[in-house]
Amino acid sequence: MEHLTPAQFDGLPVSPYDTIRPLLQDGDLLLAHGTEAFSKAIEDHLDSPWSHAGILFHWANRIVVVESVEIGTKVTALSRYLTGAEQCLVARFAAKLDIPKMLDAAVDALDRPYNWLEILGAMLRLRLGLGHHHPTDTSFVCSEMAAYLLKAGGHEIQPDDGGYITPETLWLAADLCVARIV
Repeated sequence: MEHLTPAQFDGLPVSPYDTIRPLLQDGDLLLAHGTEAFSKAIEDHLDSPWSHAGILFHWANRIVVVESVEIGTKVTALSRYLTGAEQCLVARFAAKLDIPKMLDAAVDALDRPYNWLEILGAMLRLRLGLGHHHPTDTSFVCSEMAAYLLKAGGHEIQPDDGGYITPETLWLAADLCVARIV
């Protein structure tokens, strides 16, 4: 995919969740455009419409997003996730993903904490242009969680030049935009 500015994102047509739900597949990428100050800071630093990422799965009769948030890695029903102020885009990878391995990795990651120090360090490195990212496998920010699950499924995401995997990095690695949903 190509870089999408916040203005281009705002110009995409919006589809209601009920219309898009039957099209969603296990392993789809969810990218979110937040409205809170911290989300805006991330988006501004990255010149990207996204401040958050997660991976979608079918679970029972629900579609859930596996995400890393302030309390750590968790599973949230997508319908509930969309009741917030988030505007989301769903993207897909052309690679055939090993969904059972991704689900195993998701369950294994549920006890992993959110990496607050990484987020703060990343903001400083991005702002000052200093240092280089050193990923950890003991805690995640949201985009690292998504990349971890994709790697478990057989699709490794390459970090950007600074060594980061951001929501923008995930978008650029995706092959298909499924829909913008609210």
